[in-house]
Amino acid sequence: MIRLQMEDAKLLRWPNPSVVLSPANATFSHSGSAGANEGKDVFAKAAPNISDFRLKVFFAHPELQAMFLSARKEALVAQYGSFIRGHALSESQTSSLEALLMRRETQALDVIASDPSDPILRALRGAGQSTLDPASYSFAGLSPQVEGVAGPSDPAGELLRQNDMAFAAEATALLGADGFQQLQDYERALSVVPLVANVAGLLSGGSDALSDAQTQRLTQLIAQSSGSYRNGDTVQLGSINWDAVLTKAPAFLTPGQMNALQTNNARTIEMRRFSALLRQAGTPQK
Repeated sequence: MIRLQMEDAKLLRWPNPSVVLSPANATFSHSGSAGANEGKDVFAKAAPNISDFRLKVFFAHPELQAMFLSARKEALVAQYGSFIRGHALSESQTSSLEALLMRRETQALDVIASDPSDPILRALRGAGQSTLDPASYSFAGLSPQVEGVAGPSDPAGELLRQNDMAFAAEATALLGADGFQQLQDYERALSVVPLVANVAGLLSGGSDALSDAQTQRLTQLIAQSSGSYRNGDTVQLGSINWDAVLTKAPAFLTPGQMNALQTNNARTIEMRRFSALLRQAGTPQK
């Protein structure tokens, strides 16, 4: 049993004074190991859909962090699977890469949990990492976000940079210079991976299933259609030119695959509109 104390409402500076932290949402229980889906459910119960509150609760409770890392270990296989298959990594290389990724995330989490200051939390939000979704989370590229928000002299930012540098050195030794550059490009496009996975899910079991080569090409096409990605940043979903994607994708996708891409794109747009409405509804009126 993990109990979120009632006085945490003051510590966490609940952003909406009209919302009461009641015993019903202040306490939840969990038993057994946390898989990826199970971890997501736990975090949803732990904190409502308010970024600051969720992040501060998370970093105040080591039990949640341990459960998150357990779920992340399982999620890494799916998140980096396309890169691993596309570069034909051996079983040994795959195990080594997964170990490096987990070490980077564990050490970054330790740094942030030791001092979850407001600048650090703002950097997490800026990197799109306030959802605490084990299936899509990544600490890749977090240190520049921290530096941009907290400044180059921030102690946590310096530790995160050292962590990134250690990861870069070991990953370069494992993959080679070109392989590490390709890994960095892949990580900048990580937000695209779930989109392509959704398209693949719509096609699974049929004759139009996406091949590994098509998966990689579609991921790269969507990434390259993002203005933020072309500018050297991560893919921001709002910056994707979907007209360009839908114009170029028929060069390597079948008509059935294009239908799945268009269906998923329509769903994504509707979900973004829905999320925007929710944010607007939750904003206090002046």
